[in-house]
Amino acid sequence: PDMQKHGGACGELKTFNLTRILGFVEDEFRDDPPAGVFMPLNKHLLVEDAKPEAKNPVAIENLAVLNRIERRGMWGNQGRVFELGTAALDNDPRFDGIRNTAGSVINFYLALASKAFIGTPVSTYSVDVWTVRFFQSKLNNYRYLPWGLEKIGNDTKREPEPYACSVSF
Repeated sequence: PDMQKHGGACGELKTFNLTRILGFVEDEFRDDPPAGVFMPLNKHLLVEDAKPEAKNPVAIENLAVLNRIERRGMWGNQGRVFELGTAALDNDPRFDGIRNTAGSVINFYLALASKAFIGTPVSTYSVDVWTVRFFQSKLNNYRYLPWGLEKIGNDTKREPEPYACSVSF
């Protein structure tokens, strides 16, 4: 959800429609769907952006899609969808004021441990996950783009591409 707010370069690489992104993922893994799909996103921000006063139809649709797949799963309910990070810290007062940051750290380590990682090239988070996974020899990585998923072409001899989108706030 926060990608909608980012300015800067690489606009042609951004896609905001969760239905399209999930369609790409379901197509890629339809022959061997995973039992679980971890969604490291800021749901609290998405809920805020989906309020009627925010006038954000993309956020409204994405929240409805996220809620649906959390209830029903993906691939005909074969793949359970879950989030953790910030949600795991919701009722813990020790994380007041740092909940989003602490949650993103949890999400980062879960992404490193996953069998595959799918991210966006316009996110420093995604690029950092790809880079660490490369050095862990975990090369099952993809990027989602407006036209579909692309397997990241990292081999064991070439480091991943660095983050290259200038973001202005």
